[in-house]
Amino acid sequence: MKRCLILVVTAFMLVACRPSEGLDLGHEEQIIENLLYDFDFLMTFIEENSPLIGPIERRVGIDFNVEMLRIRDRITVNNIHFGRARTFEEMEEAAAQFFFDHILMEIMVVTRGLGHLSPTSEESLIDHFARVQRYLLESEERSMLGYLFYEQYQNPVLARFYNLDDVCLETDGFGDYNKDNITTEILVPGEIAYVSVDSFMNSIEMDGDVLRPFFEEIQDFDHLIIDIRGNFGGYMNHFTHLFMATLLDDHQVVSYPEFFRRTDTVLEHVEAYMDSQRVHSGFDGTFRSADDFFRENPMPHMNPNDRALLDYVVEWEYVIEPSEDNIPFDGEIWLLVDHWSASASENAAIYSMSSGFATVVGYETIGVLGAMTLSTPLPNTGILFRVDFGFIPDAYGWSQEEFGVAPEYLVPRGSDILDYVLDMIMREG
Repeated sequence: MKRCLILVVTAFMLVACRPSEGLDLGHEEQIIENLLYDFDFLMTFIEENSPLIGPIERRVGIDFNVEMLRIRDRITVNNIHFGRARTFEEMEEAAAQFFFDHILMEIMVVTRGLGHLSPTSEESLIDHFARVQRYLLESEERSMLGYLFYEQYQNPVLARFYNLDDVCLETDGFGDYNKDNITTEILVPGEIAYVSVDSFMNSIEMDGDVLRPFFEEIQDFDHLIIDIRGNFGGYMNHFTHLFMATLLDDHQVVSYPEFFRRTDTVLEHVEAYMDSQRVHSGFDGTFRSADDFFRENPMPHMNPNDRALLDYVVEWEYVIEPSEDNIPFDGEIWLLVDHWSASASENAAIYSMSSGFATVVGYETIGVLGAMTLSTPLPNTGILFRVDFGFIPDAYGWSQEEFGVAPEYLVPRGSDILDYVLDMIMREG
């Protein structure tokens, strides 16, 4: 059954309000109307496009509607600190910052960031905008997805909030990337090597400069342990390029279904994501109705309320080819995950288990998968808010947003995951 948000939206909120210049006794009320409009716009956007509210409610133990109404009630003049603002524009800027810091961030807090429900920070937006710019300038083939992102960044209200007119998108060298993102260690000479990755948001080139000589050194070892515990994710090609493509001696196939709802916005983005895969990986997945899929794959453990929201599915199939300068590793690869492994780290676990690239060991992950996602600039403030619209269950239908990604070897609570793997290796040896 379709769930409906319990929102009271009055008629004047249905048109995005652009205040007139100059101050008068009603300027604060005008600003509040704008913020309320943006909030209601966002709630409608989430409700229409995301199938993840049910899994989030069950995982976190909240009633989403009740929590959102509670947060909405905080949008009042008395809660906004206008500081020394003296013009209408300055007051709008102060109100927008309050909205970001105390309203949208609270949505992320109460949902624990599941479904990537979160406002986009200035740093993240500028980093991604720079990547999109470079992609469109440097790539020989360009996908619809790149143009979709670029068009979004042309929104003048968004540009005003994030001060894009004053930003230099050129990057110099490795910029603010973390030179200590990769840690390597030989645990047992000639036998067990270890590498940890703090984040997949780092420079692939910089991390590659650390990993390649290490992989050459340990190429003939029996075991390689890749530790992504506490890794909040980033860009998935960090893992596929630096680890899978580098260490493989033959191609591997990753496959899984991703479900979504039937809305114009979602379908436009699905087409763009599929075009991106077609351009950059040579395979774009199989698109068909969810009903057809479930007739062949019942997925008995899928929550019926979740199932009722799913209209279509893309059956993704990625072929990971060894890179031209690969360093094949013939030993056994282990991937460590924990409760704080999130987003692209969870996809790394899914990819590893689907393809057989690595044996995944640890705790269930946090449940913020790197699913298909979209962002919307809010009409009055211009703040970009992210919402995942892809639903990725496991093979039995369990929602991985609700339960996290389950490793192949589930380590007992309180046990050290690295020690557990080392014990397994020793027992095998």
